[in-house]
Amino acid sequence: MKRISFGLLVFLLIFFVTKVNSQTVIPTSTVESVTPGGIFDMIYDHYGNQYSLADLNVDSPKPIGGGNTVQAVPTLSCNAGYFDLYFAPSSIFATSTSANTVVCQVFTDISNFISSALSTTPGVGPRLRIYCGNYVGIDLLAQASTFYAFPSNPSNSNQGLIDGLIYKGLTTGQDPYSTLPVTFSVNSSTANFYHGYVQANPNGYTGTTPNSAWHYNINSLPTNGFYDFYSVIFHEVVHALGVQSLIHSTGYSTFGQNNNYYSRYDKFLFDYTGTPLLTSTLIGCPNSSLLYTSSLSAICPSLCSASSTIATSDITTCSVAAQYSSSTTIFKVYTPNCWEPASSLSHFEDMCSTNTFTPTAPNNCTPAPSSPGVNNLYFSMSNSIGWDPCYVKRYLKEEERLVLCNLGYSLAGVYSSATNAVISGTSNVHNYGINCVPTIIYGMNDGISNGIYTFTTNTNSLSIPTSSLLQNDFPTSGLTVSCVEVIYSNSTTSVTASVSGTTLNVTALAG
Repeated sequence: MKRISFGLLVFLLIFFVTKVNSQTVIPTSTVESVTPGGIFDMIYDHYGNQYSLADLNVDSPKPIGGGNTVQAVPTLSCNAGYFDLYFAPSSIFATSTSANTVVCQVFTDISNFISSALSTTPGVGPRLRIYCGNYVGIDLLAQASTFYAFPSNPSNSNQGLIDGLIYKGLTTGQDPYSTLPVTFSVNSSTANFYHGYVQANPNGYTGTTPNSAWHYNINSLPTNGFYDFYSVIFHEVVHALGVQSLIHSTGYSTFGQNNNYYSRYDKFLFDYTGTPLLTSTLIGCPNSSLLYTSSLSAICPSLCSASSTIATSDITTCSVAAQYSSSTTIFKVYTPNCWEPASSLSHFEDMCSTNTFTPTAPNNCTPAPSSPGVNNLYFSMSNSIGWDPCYVKRYLKEEERLVLCNLGYSLAGVYSSATNAVISGTSNVHNYGINCVPTIIYGMNDGISNGIYTFTTNTNSLSIPTSSLLQNDFPTSGLTVSCVEVIYSNSTTSVTASVSGTTLNVTALAG
């Protein structure tokens, strides 16, 4: 998804033959706004929570995620692969050396698994910044999210796909904030905004009796009553990579009906009959103007809202469950009868899997229910986890790896979560036997450079050679412009071909 802005107050959403990723800017400004026109002032996480862009600066004392009290500014505590982790004062990550070590190990391992042009050297080149703090509540072990930046309340609310900032950084090798038009107290090229966050409950899961605790040692297995910290943090970080649905129980986006953006992962979701949940209203443009067109019973079989209790059903009726489907893998996703926010559709359903699975020694966990599949014991991205060695899941299963491939990540053939290859019957090193090298294509923002808008006109029309739009994109040749869509204003667009090349034409209509 490539976006562009003009001095005409005309805003376009541009698609290439292959889908690309970028952001947009708007050529107006106000004193109060952090971004011109306030279009990018609000940033979202995948739960639908809103954050002021100013509060996402690493120098801000505002907490991120759960909690509502101002605290001291986090200090940089860990450089892990492509990531800089900032630990909130008094959080589990700042007060526990063990938690600190494990979360750094997870991000290091994921950096070794994903091939990216991001820098692995602190202070040199673009890197991704992650806020690490406490989860405030008793209903979750941990949570994590990437942040999403998009033009708010567009004229056409059904914009299509939106990628998270972590995904954009890893796939393009550039800081996705670098072309955001920030009119901030510091220059936008030096402003350090978070790209995502991780939170953990410092007490483990206190919704159980007796209360559970954390197992931190990556070179051993937990005993009964202890959750494996690596497995839980790994699971949450994979969500932040983009394995997360933005579909709400209403069928609209988690961001609301006026900002109806969906995730790249959502394009692979189908109902039990094999019909896609999302459909484009533009013929030949499968990733724009997306609408949820399936029955709501496809994602919420009993059409009931989530209960007010913290308990979840943990049960999927496999015959009517939604499914993840691509040319390389297909399996059921968690589809409880009543909608569970942030859980429905975003987890993989073990109990519908036909894979054979032997629980890890020394215990033989009995899944509940015990049939038809091994509920919560197979997938790393299952909807629930237990406190026993057989729930230790420190790498992705093959189906899950293929999901990351489908999303566009380049992956190594081996995932390693420790230097020790085998620990008490469970492997911390997994060899998939093959790398994942998808076609990489991306687009960078156009129309603004160092705060100056380059595509401007005093008339009601503007023509731009498409070569000038494509020169900062990858690959450097073979791209074309298609599926042009207006984001703001009343305008028409067209792409024409001539001897000298193709041209994008924009005409502002009266009114």
